[in-house]
Amino acid sequence: MTLKRYGAIATFFVIGPVLTESLTGNVPLATLADPLALTALSISYGGGALLVRETARRWGKGFPSIVLLGIVYGMVNEALQSGGYFDPRFYSVLELGLEDFARWQGINVFWALGITAFHAVFSITIPIVIVDTLFRGNQTLLNNTAYSVLFVIFVADSVFLWFVGGHMFPARVPPDPVSLTIVIIAMIFFAGAARMFPHMSIVKPGREPSVATLFISAVFCSAAFFFSYIGLHQFLSSPILNTMVLLFLLCLYAGLLLRYPVISHRGRVALAAGAEGPLIFSAIERGLIIQATATVALLALAWLASRREISNSSSVN
Repeated sequence: MTLKRYGAIATFFVIGPVLTESLTGNVPLATLADPLALTALSISYGGGALLVRETARRWGKGFPSIVLLGIVYGMVNEALQSGGYFDPRFYSVLELGLEDFARWQGINVFWALGITAFHAVFSITIPIVIVDTLFRGNQTLLNNTAYSVLFVIFVADSVFLWFVGGHMFPARVPPDPVSLTIVIIAMIFFAGAARMFPHMSIVKPGREPSVATLFISAVFCSAAFFFSYIGLHQFLSSPILNTMVLLFLLCLYAGLLLRYPVISHRGRVALAAGAEGPLIFSAIERGLIIQATATVALLALAWLASRREISNSSSVN
């Protein structure tokens, strides 16, 4: 394994907690100073993103399949690791004022939709975009043995986080067999969809929009998503209508992504930067300057790397 591959793997584990738990303020920087907490979160987020990337590469898939596998990861994180899918008194559900809001078959449906989409994009897809752009890698980073070992470690970490969550949130409501079965079936469905998505070599790419268009579109899409997920229910009290709006937005965004199954590193970085925009602004507003600065720096480095890739291509031609 080359030094470049080691660097790419290490970067996944370093930026995983920073781009999600830390930037959103869900986990303070002081918590990340705890070796046990940092290890558990790095395996969950960095290890999860790396597993998704390696699975997609082994299947010969691209951007859309990574997003679909990211949905599976979101279900693992919030259903199996935290248990938030099932507990109406889960701390994040209460913070957003969503207790017993759009709850069906023992599942916090509205909250689960939003948090799963969040993880698919911000916990999985964006870290993969950044690492692949920084290290210009399209091949697998792990051999079969390392891939299997990481999977086992990830499962063990998930069990550990479930155990810890059960002690941190003693009022947590465990899932009943029906709700757990529904979630597992959904996970299998999205994993199968990712596996069956056409190989990139037979997909006819559409014309890629300009970088500015991708960036601005991502900013508006991200802002609309967060408003529909966090703020819309304060103005629209109907759980059914809120869920329909959120589903419509998610389907719309998925359709837009599927129009560009093959997209350049530069375009992906533009999408990532735009999507992170509202989160960065929110972090600055709440005084999370270090986290916001680190995220901007990562995106800037990825952008510079994508620019160098274009320069190198031009010089070769």
